[in-house]
Amino acid sequence: MEFAPRRNTGNTSANTAFVREIYQRFIEEFNTVAEYTAIAIAASDRYPAVAKLFDELARVELAHHTRLGQILRRLGVERALQWRGSQGGGRRQASPFASEAATAALFEAKIAGEMEDAATYRRLMRDANDMRIAAILQEIATEEEGHATALAAMQARLGRS
Repeated sequence: MEFAPRRNTGNTSANTAFVREIYQRFIEEFNTVAEYTAIAIAASDRYPAVAKLFDELARVELAHHTRLGQILRRLGVERALQWRGSQGGGRRQASPFASEAATAALFEAKIAGEMEDAATYRRLMRDANDMRIAAILQEIATEEEGHATALAAMQARLGRS
């Protein structure tokens, strides 16, 4: 995956560090879609409500990925994503639901990650010189905070059952 900013776009918000960080978020959102989908599949038998939550979160993360791609294009990036196929080698991991401790650790990590993502998007929003880009980043930040809230509610629900 590579990006190549256009020359002479006239877009003053397209400084290299900002573009690189938007690109990094673009890639991370795509990876989160795959991760959340895998978690949904792993949870489907034992925790159908958890599976549904992670499936819904994956869909929103995919929308974030798409919107960040649109931002990259607006910033003058020629190729935001050059598909090269899977490089993962099919490595399998233990189920995050193998034990209560593993499940709790999963939720703690995902809640913290969503809050960290929200903070990153809010910082990027403040750095954006384009009001439309800032509005998209603010919306994504708010959605990430909502993900953390939904994950915390599900964690509490599992703790009661």
